[in-house]
Amino acid sequence: MLRAVASAVDAVFVRVDKPGVGDSEGDCSKTDLEDDLAAYRAAIRMALERPDVDASRLTLFGGSTGGAFAPLLAGEFNVHSIAVAGGFSRTWSEHILGHERRRLTLSGAAPAAINTSMRGFVDFYALYLDSRLTPAEVLVRRPDLKPLWYDAPEHQFGRHARYFQEVQAQNIEAAWDRVRVPTLVVWGEYDWIMGRADQERIVEIVNAHVPALVHLIVVPGMNHHFERFATPVEAFREKGGTYAGDAAETIIDWLRRNS
Repeated sequence: MLRAVASAVDAVFVRVDKPGVGDSEGDCSKTDLEDDLAAYRAAIRMALERPDVDASRLTLFGGSTGGAFAPLLAGEFNVHSIAVAGGFSRTWSEHILGHERRRLTLSGAAPAAINTSMRGFVDFYALYLDSRLTPAEVLVRRPDLKPLWYDAPEHQFGRHARYFQEVQAQNIEAAWDRVRVPTLVVWGEYDWIMGRADQERIVEIVNAHVPALVHLIVVPGMNHHFERFATPVEAFREKGGTYAGDAAETIIDWLRRNS
């Protein structure tokens, strides 16, 4: 998707991955949120120093968790516009609880089992994210929660627990509340990783100050990774998807009008 956007828009396109991913140096399993944000800041400053860049036309694009960090960084730079895809706006604990419910539902768990598991996840994530224990430390304190945990003792989704604890400490909605520039929000209809309510909340927050400043696009059948599927369950299993090129075209069209 990014290649399609970069090749179609008449602009200097600078991509930066978080440390330890892609061409960025570091160990993603050891770095934390501050490391990531420092890398993003460095990339933005480097781009703004280029002689062929108009610093007054800076557009930030963030995907997934980057969709939450874009408004944080926008408050530090003179941003002309923002585009995000599949991000979140609420606290990380609210997000991850919704994520767990959607995961359990799409995996076919029985309704009664889902509710029982969610009670346990509420306790687990409170200890993990707010009391700042590692998953292993949570399970020492609450061994009854062991059947729920499906990841590593000190990591989740490949990141150290400290990273998500730092994400939990951020006030993403406060950052969105300060945004006064044109914003595009893209979300896939079958994105089970990030919920639709977060996308609609971004629109609500920003448009409360300047009506119609935010444009929300819901891409039919698309999952979190810009692939299209016939059903939500197929999107969850990620088998047999096709590239949702129309999502990229939507971003390209918006950038041509707002960057």
